[in-house]
Amino acid sequence: MAAIIKHSVEWATPFGRFVQKYGVTRLAQQLKVTTPAIYQWISGFTSPLPPHMLILIMLSRATEIPLDITDICAQRDLGEQERFKKKIEREGAMVAD
Repeated sequence: MAAIIKHSVEWATPFGRFVQKYGVTRLAQQLKVTTPAIYQWISGFTSPLPPHMLILIMLSRATEIPLDITDICAQRDLGEQERFKKKIEREGAMVAD
């Protein structure tokens, strides 16, 4: 797995900020998932299952970063956009060479 950069755009979203504040390990334990699963959700490679989304929303309400379904689902779209941007940048660099 690539290095985790907690200052990337994916961590700046409401969902990313909530996960960072709550703690990846703690959240994984609460949801009974692996920590790599949490990182995949943040990066937008996968999304939480609906039961996990509901728990995330409920847990977030006890924090100053309350989430809704849109915040969680938008994470996957953002991840796809960021991967597409990086691909375009790589291909542009190859064309320039």
